[in-house]
Amino acid sequence: MWALGSYAGDAGRLVRALKYGNVRGPVVALGSALAGLAVGSDPVAGFDVVTWVPTTVERRAQRGFDQAELLARSTARGLGVRSRRLLLRAPGPGQTSLPGRVRRSGPVLRARRVPSGARILLVDDVVTTGASLTTASDALLAAGARSVRSVVVAATPAPGWRPDGVGRSTARVAP
Repeated sequence: MWALGSYAGDAGRLVRALKYGNVRGPVVALGSALAGLAVGSDPVAGFDVVTWVPTTVERRAQRGFDQAELLARSTARGLGVRSRRLLLRAPGPGQTSLPGRVRRSGPVLRARRVPSGARILLVDDVVTTGASLTTASDALLAAGARSVRSVVVAATPAPGWRPDGVGRSTARVAP
């Protein structure tokens, strides 16, 4: 899993503006950056399809869009591959409203019509515990994907993280 930056910095501000402020201007640039990050993190992998971790039905209705879907579709354009909705999310609360121990079990996701042997790039806006990405990857692999790689805009810093780069990190953040 690779992240463009820390949720504690500019990447986090972009995610919050997209999710809560309906600021969509940076989506094209973010998609291009995520595509570059995906290729740079595994240049020989190649991808057949790009998909996303879906938000809840309630959040999509409130916002009028799914921010991860916008990012994934833009990322797919940057890679020159198709994007498809390959995951369905069971009804329930969003991850941000749950306590940490409950978050770590991840949302209930089900894969749909995954192309057999597909190399999938999974896109999300932010990673906190990694549970959503793990649950999504597991569902895609169980449904027949050959491989799943993940990219996100922002990673929430782990306890002990410091902006000067000293300390631990939950993800490999691009320089």
